[in-house]
Amino acid sequence: MTTLADGATAMGAQIRRYDGSWQEIVGVRSVGGPGMTRDQVETTLLNATNGYKTFLPTFRDGGTIPLVVRFSRDEYEQMKADFDSDALVNYELVLPDTDSTTIEFEGFLTELGLPLEITSVIEANMTIKISGNPTINSGSASATPA
Repeated sequence: MTTLADGATAMGAQIRRYDGSWQEIVGVRSVGGPGMTRDQVETTLLNATNGYKTFLPTFRDGGTIPLVVRFSRDEYEQMKADFDSDALVNYELVLPDTDSTTIEFEGFLTELGLPLEITSVIEANMTIKISGNPTINSGSASATPA
């Protein structure tokens, strides 16, 4: 069973982008997990006597990956190219657990912000929308996306 070290933190987590090989997006200050959700359709009948609605599960949504990345012009330009493209890009989230778990997914950028605040370093806010089903792997990144 995969476990995090006692008192583990997010230190060591990475987000990578596939471009012929896995390349780390450097300067990541924070990254959120997939935040998957599932839709449902209500099936309650008017003659229900127990007072509870009934539902059936429908489509799943892979969620989004929010990132805050310290500004680097080269990296920002790469992410801007991803934002401008309609093509899906392969990304993976690498977790700092004992099995080097990765969550691999295809996605596209829905947010590429660059707020400038007088009291902080320049950081870019990014959001990757997952398209399809994220794949959970054990071990280091594969040579090619799943």
